[in-house]
Order: sequence, then C-alpha cells, then structure tokens
Amino acid sequence: MDEKILRFPEIKSLIEWEQLHVILVSEGNPKYIIDGNLELESTNIASLGRLKSVKGNLNLRNTKITTLDELESVGGVLDLTGTPISSLINLKSVYQDLYLSRTKIEFLGSLYVEFLLDLSYTTITSLEILNNVNFFHLDLTGTQIKSLENISTVSGSLYLDFSKIEDLGKLESVEGDLKLAYTKIKSLKNLKSVGGDLDIEGTPFVQFTTENDIRKKIDIKGKIYL
Repeated sequence: MDEKILRFPEIKSLIEWEQLHVILVSEGNPKYIIDGNLELESTNIASLGRLKSVKGNLNLRNTKITTLDELESVGGVLDLTGTPISSLINLKSVYQDLYLSRTKIEFLGSLYVEFLLDLSYTTITSLEILNNVNFFHLDLTGTQIKSLENISTVSGSLYLDFSKIEDLGKLESVEGDLKLAYTKIKSLKNLKSVGGDLDIEGTPFVQFTTENDIRKKIDIKGKIYL
C-alpha cells in the first residue's frame, strides 16, 4: 500500500504555516506537497518536516532552517539566503533560481538548477561542490574561490566580482556576461568567447591590456568594462 501524501494550497504567512502543522500532526506527520508558494521569510522555522515538493516558490530567507529534510523539488525560486543550512542532500531540482548567498553550504549533491545558482558570499573554497550540479548562471561574487579548476564552459553568466579568483583555469567560453571586477585576475588565459559583457574593472589585468587587445584574442559580443 502506497504511503499517504497530503496536498495543500499556498502558504502565505506564519499563521497559515502553524495551522498546516496542526493538521500534519493530527494525521501522523505524513509526507506532503505544497501546490503553490510557501512563504516563511524571517520566521523561526527550523524544519519542513516531510515536505516532498513545492510547486511554486519556497522562501526561507533569513530563517533558522538547517535542513530541507525530504524535500526533492521546487517548481519556482528557492531562497535560502542568510540561513545556517549546510547541505541539500535530498534536493534534486529547482526550476527557477536557487539563492544560497551568505550561507555555510558545503554539499549540493546531484542537483539541477534551471537558471541562477547563487553562491555569493558563501564560505566555499573549492568548486568540488559543483561536481554533480547542472546550472545556467553561476554567481560566485565575494567568495574565497581562487581558481575555476576544470570548468570549461558556462551556459549563462558567470559572476566573480570581489572574489579571490586568480586563475580562470580551463575556462574557454561564457555564453552570458563574465564579471571579474575588483579581483586579482591577471590573465584571461584560455578564454575564447563571451556572449555578453566582460567586466574586468579594478583588476591588475587592466594595467597590461586595452579593449582592442582583448577583442583581437577573444570574441566578446557585448561591452568591455576596464
């Protein structure tokens, strides 16, 4: 016999969440699905229980959430900005943006992110966290990342402003914008093409090059900011 899974409409406030919790307890804490948005920003919530899926957006920004428990998918945006969460072990898919800015994230598991994966101002020091992750845009602004290691292509934009990046590694192509402003980058190394803008303002590299020099070596579709 299949385990019972309850379904609920969107939750827009802490009061509605507390009412939902009462129902779940009375039913023996079964698995459940939210068919709309789940809005819990800046609340004291620390657990989602046996939540399996949110069809809309899941906003947990600035909460005390430490784990997503059994959550596997979010149909919209998942915002975990400013939370103490460190692992997304069971999460499989986010069909819009995933915001993990200013968290202590250490493990993402096997994860699909439709658009932006925001790891800005996190404590990550290695890109091993991305080994089994698919994303479109990647935001590493303000991180301790020093090298892009084996990343060769980014399908969307790549943001590295104010990070510790020094080496683009094997990077050859960014199909969107490439932002390197106010980093210690001294060379664009293997880079061959940028589909959007290139921003290297405030880097040591601008002392040794000009816009014309860059365009001779790299196919830049957008603007260059020096």
